[in-house]
Amino acid sequence: MGQQLIKKEIFKGQLDPGFLAKSILKHPQFVRFDEEKNEAIFEFIIGIPNTDWLVIAGVNLNERGKVRVIDIVMPEL
Repeated sequence: MGQQLIKKEIFKGQLDPGFLAKSILKHPQFVRFDEEKNEAIFEFIIGIPNTDWLVIAGVNLNERGKVRVIDIVMPEL
């Protein structure tokens, strides 16, 4: 099974931390720590409002608590 990378522009304005917090269907999974950028990388399964989409959102969290969405992937079912 593959995965389809989704352009973040589709979700422009929706991918703020509040949106992610309301849309999380599974607790975040720690992926790794990026020592170069000093950021922790997590993945969430989220449901996209007004659609039947379930996607995996990859986010980085820095030491100041700032969240940055790095990618969105739709798993092929």
